[in-house]
Amino acid sequence: MLKAVLAKGGRVKICGGCAEARGLKSAPLIEGTEISTMAELTNWVADSDKVITF
Repeated sequence: MLKAVLAKGGRVKICGGCAEARGLKSAPLIEGTEISTMAELTNWVADSDKVITF
């Protein structure tokens, strides 16, 4: 599903706290995704017309 979103130009950011809690902070990511912060997520949501989470 993530690859389909990325292929259509969607942006995928991963919760840094969630990744760290699961030991994934240094794991290889799907190309085009990135680890994010709560501050960045807050700004991203506030600036968006639509947000999809899963």
